[in-house]
Amino acid sequence: MKVMVLLTIALFPYVNIYGQESFRLPDYPGKWLYLNENNSGEWYDESFYRMNTTELNAYHKTHEKFESFFRNQPLVSHIKGINLSAKSRAMYDHYDHARYPVKNNERVKARLFIQFCPILKRENKIEWFCDEVPYMDIVTNYPKACYESGTSITLLNNLDVCNKMLEMFYMPDSLLDLGDGVILFDWYYENRVVIAVNKRPWWKPVTTREYIERTLAYHKESLKEGNTEEQIVLDAIEKEIALVPEWLLDQPVYLSNELDDRPLLGICSKNEPGARAFCKFNPGYFDNTLPKTTVQLITITIPGHNDSKDYGEIDSQNLWKYIEGLKGADLLKLLSTN
Repeated sequence: MKVMVLLTIALFPYVNIYGQESFRLPDYPGKWLYLNENNSGEWYDESFYRMNTTELNAYHKTHEKFESFFRNQPLVSHIKGINLSAKSRAMYDHYDHARYPVKNNERVKARLFIQFCPILKRENKIEWFCDEVPYMDIVTNYPKACYESGTSITLLNNLDVCNKMLEMFYMPDSLLDLGDGVILFDWYYENRVVIAVNKRPWWKPVTTREYIERTLAYHKESLKEGNTEEQIVLDAIEKEIALVPEWLLDQPVYLSNELDDRPLLGICSKNEPGARAFCKFNPGYFDNTLPKTTVQLITITIPGHNDSKDYGEIDSQNLWKYIEGLKGADLLKLLSTN
């Protein structure tokens, strides 16, 4: 079980908000509250993607389809104790876009963000509270939403070298099978459902050679940018590389942090203690002949501590029930192509 610090309203029948005592109302009928923010003028505005009229119409239909699908799930019609606050918007990594020029043909990423907001009574008024509550973050066409990086590095000026390190991840365990190949994966910070085109996998193994080359490139670049201590690290990595047999170089890499003689790279066979497969997003996953608005990938992200239907308060419990009620076959129909 993962140990997380909860920032939601926690484990008491009442909370103190803004200096005033508030009581939960677990039996109070809840509602679906929807707001379309695509034309808000904020940083998540749809105008970022520079879509023409045809593309905008396709993009809007995606949001309409998603809002209708998630609003009409069985749990929503008889929800109690919480309101479901849903917002549609464009999604993009503004940190990445600050570093790289925006391209006119960039794949459009749509987003539906749903918060599970507990209903409260305060000073004889019925209110709901949406700060730091459980959520579902549904995003299209965004590979980084599929995983948590398996490496921890210091960002360098050479972002390509850094991204090649950060895009590698440990293949997670399955937390819940929703059917038809759709899995809720068990990560640490956030758990994820990945809905992918069934013609090709969304992930691909990293080979031992590739892992070594990327790691060496990162540390050499760090040395080049002035971190003189990297020479010691590089010398130690070279010694570990010498322990890797030739036949293993073009095989999928397995890593372990339980090996005293290989503390930096951790390369091992899949039968050694602590061995875990190391992967990356499949660079050939997307069909680039399709329009940039075509939905080819969907992820549903929930907080990492929501990995049990018996966990936490009513908002967390309802989130898990909602996920349990989803069907893989229905989720796959949300893809524009499959």
